[in-house]
Amino acid sequence: MKILSYNFYCRQRAFFKDNQKYRAKHLYELFRNCEYDVIFFQEIFDKKVYNILRDSMPLCGFQYYTKRPSKLFKLNGGC
Repeated sequence: MKILSYNFYCRQRAFFKDNQKYRAKHLYELFRNCEYDVIFFQEIFDKKVYNILRDSMPLCGFQYYTKRPSKLFKLNGGC
């Protein structure tokens, strides 16, 4: 089994302009032909970016995801 831990560095867009949505939309290109069985995304704190990843990763063959932390402002968390 191959596992990848990918730190997306996606802080809240309201406070940090790191081009988060653009990067999330283009991750499909990066992972559509990857050889990993499991990918852990780290630092997905923006809800819109989370939704983009949640909807696009099944197109790459990844079927499962965890729920996003429900707190409004969260800058610390797990995968």
